[in-house]
Amino acid sequence: MDKIKTNIKERVLQIAKDKGLSYEFFFSDLGLSYSNFKGKQRNTSLQSDSIDKIISKYTDVDLHWLITGEKKYAIHEASNKVNEPTNEPDYKAKYHQCTENYMKLNQEVIALRSENKHLNKEE
Repeated sequence: MDKIKTNIKERVLQIAKDKGLSYEFFFSDLGLSYSNFKGKQRNTSLQSDSIDKIISKYTDVDLHWLITGEKKYAIHEASNKVNEPTNEPDYKAKYHQCTENYMKLNQEVIALRSENKHLNKEE
């Protein structure tokens, strides 16, 4: 793991920078005061409710990195992942099933249109 020499408030500023957001907008959007992240205030601790606001709004932020400043490498992350069983449907199979149903219904519509034309000619 790579230790980055920053404090938590500097890492919060980095989140805004990485997302291309102005600090004013970023902190206003979170309901936090930008003044707590500059000057001498930058070296003070960050409250847990502020961390909660950040990770709730920006769910892609690595909480481990935000708190500790340590970045995990993809190799380490992949080896620590556990594949949990899921109840989510297999979307690829569902897509193919829907496509198959669509084709059958389309054939029925074509047949009914043809029959309708035939009946209209008989009248």
